[in-house]
Amino acid sequence: MPRCPGQDQRFWKPDDIFETQCPHCGVSIEFWKDEPSLKCPTCKKLVVNPKLDLGCATWCQHAEQCLGTMSSNDDILCKRLIREAKEFFGRDQQRIDRMLRVFQHAQEIASTEEADSRLVNAAAILSDIEDAPACKEMLFRCGVDDAVAERIGRIIATLRRGDGDDSLEARIVSVAIGRVKKNDTPAHGAGD
Repeated sequence: MPRCPGQDQRFWKPDDIFETQCPHCGVSIEFWKDEPSLKCPTCKKLVVNPKLDLGCATWCQHAEQCLGTMSSNDDILCKRLIREAKEFFGRDQQRIDRMLRVFQHAQEIASTEEADSRLVNAAAILSDIEDAPACKEMLFRCGVDDAVAERIGRIIATLRRGDGDDSLEARIVSVAIGRVKKNDTPAHGAGD
C-alpha cells in the first residue's frame, strides 16, 4: 500500500505539531496532528486533540489499514459529527471548545461504564445545539440510521428538559455537561 500523503510526515507543515493546554490542570501537552488523544503527563486524564481532522478516514478505502483502531465506525462518526458541529457553530470558538470538553468528559466517564458509546458520543457532541431538526440532519448526513438518531434525539431532549430518558447514556452526558459548567463558572472573590 502506498503511503498516505496526509500521514506521511515528509508532507507535514510546522503547525502539524503543536502544543495545547490540558483542560484539567493547565499543563502544556504536545500533540502531533494525527494523535487522537493523549493522557496528560501531570494529571493522567485523557485529553482529546483539539485539531484532529482525519476526514480522509470517512471515505478512504485504506482507512482501517492506515489508522487501525482509529477507523472504527464510532470514531469515524465522532469525527464527522464534530466537523458538522463546528460548521454549525461557525466562528463561535467558545461553543466549539465547550462541545469538545463535554465530549471529552463523556468519553472518560463512558470508558468506565457499560454504555453504548455511539449514543454517548453523539449526544455529547450535539448537546449544545438546540435546533433538533439541525441535529437530526447532521446525524442523517453522518449515516446514522433513524432508530439510533431517534435515541440520540431523546437523550438530547432529556438534557434540556431534565426529564424523560433515564438511560445510562443520558446520565453520562448530563454528568459531562455538569463538569464543564462547573469548570466554566467564574470564581468569585471574598468581596463579591
